Parts: sequence; C-alpha cells; structure tokens
Amino acid sequence: DGSQKEAIDKFGMWEDNKIVNMAIDQINHLLYITIYNPISAERYSFYEKEIGGNGNRTKIGSLNTKRIHSQIQYLDRKLFFIQNSNEFVTLDIDGNGLSKIPCKSSVESFHLSVKGWGQEAFLLP
Repeated sequence: DGSQKEAIDKFGMWEDNKIVNMAIDQINHLLYITIYNPISAERYSFYEKEIGGNGNRTKIGSLNTKRIHSQIQYLDRKLFFIQNSNEFVTLDIDGNGLSKIPCKSSVESFHLSVKGWGQEAFLLP
C-alpha cells in the first residue's frame, strides 16, 4: 500500500544527465543505476548502491555508445543489455570486463530466464 516506502538514494541531476535504467540484485540487496549524459565522453555510466546501507554509489563502469536498447537485466554479478540495436552486451561487475555478441538482425528487447538456482541462464529474444 506504499506506507513502508523510503528513499534508497538521492540524485542531483544536472545539465543533460538523466537516469535511464535501474536493475536490482534481490539476494545481495544492491541497486544498479545507469545514468546517461549525451555530451560526455562516457555517455552511459553504471553505478552500484547498497540498499539499506548508508554508503555512496560506486561507479562500476562506463560505455560510450549511441544507445542502449531495452531494460538492463541483472544476473549473477553481470549486467546484460542491447547496444545500438545490433549487439548483445555483458558487463562483468567484478572484473569490469565487457563482452559483445553481434546480432544478425535488429533487436529491441530481450528477457533472461533461469531454470533453477545455480543452473544455466537462457536468453529469450
């Protein structure tokens, strides 16, 4: 009913910055935030924030791309998203590594599906 709501974080948005996406890790109580700035060399910046903690946001990566399509998905300390409608991208949070898989046709959205805890994940375009 909304009676137990509280602010997780407060953002001072300036110039052209805007929050374009959020993903949550329900097990470790972490929030992942994507901030977009079209005039910056790093157009998309990724942050991690502990929910319920009083710590600051931690920058975990950045990307200079034309556009991130669809929602960013979170699974097993990785962020998944579509870049420029033609690449499936995985950002490894712990290693800060980035991998890209080219798509044969334009993709606007996707879903991740997990069969069971500790089992394989499947990509559903």
